[in-house]
Amino acid sequence: MITRDKVYSSNVRQFENILQDHFESEYACTISNVSSGILGTFFALGLTHSEIITTPFTWPGALTALMMLNNSIIFADIEEPTLTLNPETLHQYITPKTKAVFSADFFGFPCRLDKIREVCDANDIFLIHDAAGSICSQYKNKFSGYFSHISLFSFGRNKPFSTGEGGCLITENKELFNQIGNFIFHPERLDIQLSNANTYFFNTSMNPLAIEYGLKTFDSQMADIENKRKTLQTILGKTYLMDIYSKEINPNLHRLFLPFKKYKKLNLIWYSLPSNMILVKNDKYDLLLSKYKMARL
Repeated sequence: MITRDKVYSSNVRQFENILQDHFESEYACTISNVSSGILGTFFALGLTHSEIITTPFTWPGALTALMMLNNSIIFADIEEPTLTLNPETLHQYITPKTKAVFSADFFGFPCRLDKIREVCDANDIFLIHDAAGSICSQYKNKFSGYFSHISLFSFGRNKPFSTGEGGCLITENKELFNQIGNFIFHPERLDIQLSNANTYFFNTSMNPLAIEYGLKTFDSQMADIENKRKTLQTILGKTYLMDIYSKEINPNLHRLFLPFKKYKKLNLIWYSLPSNMILVKNDKYDLLLSKYKMARL
């Protein structure tokens, strides 16, 4: 048998231990990027040819994996001011074919994920959370994504914590972690025999140079994120944050957008409604386009 310490980089183990401590999570693994993590997670959990409920206000690339797996994407309502999934109306979109909710934060502003989880648990479906840009964001004094079954964070070049490329998958569920890991981990990480190293898998290993950079800069980048947040909180104050902040929501403020109700015309958000491929097939598109006056990009 191959031992992980000898075969798989000790730097990976060290970096993942740091991530476990940061997220106060039992299980964490590095991934090459969130896109591959989404694809691997959905496939490993058998989420193919199913109905997946998600937000129409997200990075369209995050939905590509769902489409590759022949899922039907159902767009649910979003709520102000965070522009994330509305848990109060989520149940209206669940059918016997629904297998998961794929939630997403917006610009680091967290969802009301505990309420969304309650709906998912009541209907026995997965809650997978895209927290790509939400490292250091908090909801109810927990890291964003804490209340989901699976959360994915990005370390891409434009993210709050960056290693150039990469990311991580976080969960509290050992069974789910192993189920996903058996598909996305390199065989060397699975303690299997060399003769079986050609087993079927989808390798999402993070680049070792990116991991090395993450190890060397983790503490300093975390400090920079917190300093930036405190500075912006001081500068912006109530004039900017009064419509968004609450005692429950504490975004990392890596990206800013104007409170939607007051500044609709100035709210030039680079996210697009993912209309070109599938949203046009959904009745919610016209409703959202009318309500929020968002142009197709």
